[in-house]
Amino acid sequence: MSEGTQRMRYIVGIDTGGTFTDCVAIDDAGTVTVGKVPSSTGSSQSVLDALEVVAQQLELKLGDFLQQVTVLAHGVTVGLNALLTRRGAKTGLITTAGHGDAILIGRAHQKTAGLGESELTFPARFSKPEPLVPRDRIVEVNERVDYKGAVLVPLAEEKARRAVDQLVAQGVQAIAISLLWSFKMPEHELLLRKLIEQQHPEIFVTVSSELVPVIGEYERTATTVINSYIGPTMLTYFEGLTRQLQAAGLRSAPLIMQSAGGVLTSTQAARTSVRTLNSGPIGGVIAAKHLGELLGLENVITTDMGGTSFDVGLIARGQALYAREPVIDKYNLAIPTIDIRSIGAGGGSIAWVEPDNGVLHVGPDGAGAIPGPACYGKGGARPTVTDADLVLGYLNPDFFLGGRMKLYPEKARQAIREHICAYTKQSVEEAAAAIFRIVNSHMADLIRKSTVEKGYLPSQFSLFLFGGAGPVHGVAFGSDLGARGMVVPAMAAAFSALGIASCDVLQTCSRSDPMPLPVAAGTVNKILDSLRHTAVDGLRSGKLGAGEITVVQLVSMRYRRQIHNEVWLTLPEGTITTEDLERIHEAFKVRYEELYGKGSAYEQAGKEIVTFRVDAYGRTHKPKLIRRVCGDTDSSGAVKHERSIFFQGPGFIPTPVYDYGRLNPGNKVPGPAVIEGPTTTVVIPPQREGYLDGYRNIIVQ
Repeated sequence: MSEGTQRMRYIVGIDTGGTFTDCVAIDDAGTVTVGKVPSSTGSSQSVLDALEVVAQQLELKLGDFLQQVTVLAHGVTVGLNALLTRRGAKTGLITTAGHGDAILIGRAHQKTAGLGESELTFPARFSKPEPLVPRDRIVEVNERVDYKGAVLVPLAEEKARRAVDQLVAQGVQAIAISLLWSFKMPEHELLLRKLIEQQHPEIFVTVSSELVPVIGEYERTATTVINSYIGPTMLTYFEGLTRQLQAAGLRSAPLIMQSAGGVLTSTQAARTSVRTLNSGPIGGVIAAKHLGELLGLENVITTDMGGTSFDVGLIARGQALYAREPVIDKYNLAIPTIDIRSIGAGGGSIAWVEPDNGVLHVGPDGAGAIPGPACYGKGGARPTVTDADLVLGYLNPDFFLGGRMKLYPEKARQAIREHICAYTKQSVEEAAAAIFRIVNSHMADLIRKSTVEKGYLPSQFSLFLFGGAGPVHGVAFGSDLGARGMVVPAMAAAFSALGIASCDVLQTCSRSDPMPLPVAAGTVNKILDSLRHTAVDGLRSGKLGAGEITVVQLVSMRYRRQIHNEVWLTLPEGTITTEDLERIHEAFKVRYEELYGKGSAYEQAGKEIVTFRVDAYGRTHKPKLIRRVCGDTDSSGAVKHERSIFFQGPGFIPTPVYDYGRLNPGNKVPGPAVIEGPTTTVVIPPQREGYLDGYRNIIVQ
């Protein structure tokens, strides 16, 4: 590079999945470079490996590339893995006297929280999750606050010190503090934290009234406990990652994706790690929202089929839908989370047969990155969905990951033969086709569940197919669902990473203060003003969002004397008027009946506001997607060769294979066809047709 030449700037998004880590780099001109590498468990090495692959494609040294990166955002699975494998910190809990068993008792539905329909058919298998904090590490302190925030029993400091010492003597690394009604009067919790910090500054502490000052003793306590349980692990990961990246040349700290759909600084994310549990899959929903806006699609079902799982999200009327009751590992959480439904149906999902009856199943267990599917040749012996896809001819064994990784068809055939055909008496090809059908039916069922339960039909939506394995399967199950159309994004294999790169910085602040309606507008504005001030200060304390800031104000409402069934509604910007509150009355009834059925509203009960929330977005520099002019429809110049590929009905038939890189905007690809790109493969069945649009997305009607 000659002196005086302006250096290119890059925005980078990284998504660490269970099998692969994806990296997307977008330069000032909108050119996108994608890197994909196997994930290394619990380590930041795969992040550096993916960055190295991108740097090599740009013909840059890693250090030179990182010095030109202006924003690096990262979706993580470290906290989720620590939670699911029970490898978090040794944690203690301090709570109000008489309430030490609340977290262990849970809710009545905890044994089934988050389970799919197939899992609900085996009641004998229902169980609560293993406690994150056993009873001997739950200590109670004498204090009591009532529901209005009045102190009935002051906190006894000396007894509180003894409670802390009791936990420290057991070797806890983290402490969660969750007292009754603390969101109305937090001083007791803050005093407990001060006692811990004075005597034991090495202990990681989470205070419920700061993390989630909302109603719901169980949900608030569970969220606080999980944050303390995974916090030390996340803190170590973020600090190590930041050191490695900055030593390699990055000039700023990485940003971390959170489950609510925005990014935080790594420092902020380390203290509120529970907000990052679903950060990877959320990136795909954010990317789909942006792409849907470009394509004029307001209703989108997002489907992300990677190596480990199949994740479904929903965008309705242009807005990503949030979970009404977020669930992680059967624990209900009290944080805003974009609704993602997941099942173990990825490329690495293992196919198996019940020896007693010969019934074939697929998933939920997976082969992971190591050893991976049998066809990877890394020691895996169990047949997976990827092995079936290879046997059926969908995958090119010499062009996996653009030729950087070779697949071994005979190893796939051997695994299916030994573990499936030996029990089902099918041919290898018949067994592979059965695996393909079963995993597709699982994914279609999850989509139906994710839409119908919210009052929608799949036929009202376009289906976005992404993830490394999604475009192989998606057109088939999308056609069965009757979706309006299917879109394979140009960067399908790293679409979540693209969404992570596109995110704004987000600070979310909530506070419960139940109040029956009607309520004075001044009361509402006082609470919202306080939350807005806290949220905006949070953006600026991270030295982000100091420029353009957008604030969204929301309230949750319910009919009086209800315990659940809260409905979130968006308020107008700025100061709320009496007329605004009257409009919210009507909007609540309409939305309630959309969710729970016509006639379910019960106006005679009266209404109440439960929780106030402010989301403050600090706008970041967005990557530009280049739209090219569509031309000729003829795609014959992109045909590489022909190979025998299986399709339901005709069986194996000679099928043209297209080079995605040689297709031009406007080209039409009639089925049957396979389109091969460097990081994913698109399978178009007979009687379907693909079309390459100006953004190089493949549209299938």
